[in-house]
Amino acid sequence: MKWKLAATLIVGFLFGLAASLIARHPEAQAQAKAKTQRMEYNVYTTRGQAAKAIEGEINSNLADKDWEYVGPIWQTKDESFLLFKRPKK
Repeated sequence: MKWKLAATLIVGFLFGLAASLIARHPEAQAQAKAKTQRMEYNVYTTRGQAAKAIEGEINSNLADKDWEYVGPIWQTKDESFLLFKRPKK
């Protein structure tokens, strides 16, 4: 009876060893680092201008030159500071 247990353990060990050698996975490789895109920023100041005038000026001066709106930086009653960004050339 003991020899059956020993034989089963040895066969199981040999089977596991053979399976691990056959189904071997390649070692993990680190991914290449992605290049970080450098950005340049522009602060656009509005002082007492109407919303339509600001929109037209921004579209004609900034949007045509690939500037992307990020958000407001500071806003008071009479003026606003708006942040724009674009990829550095």
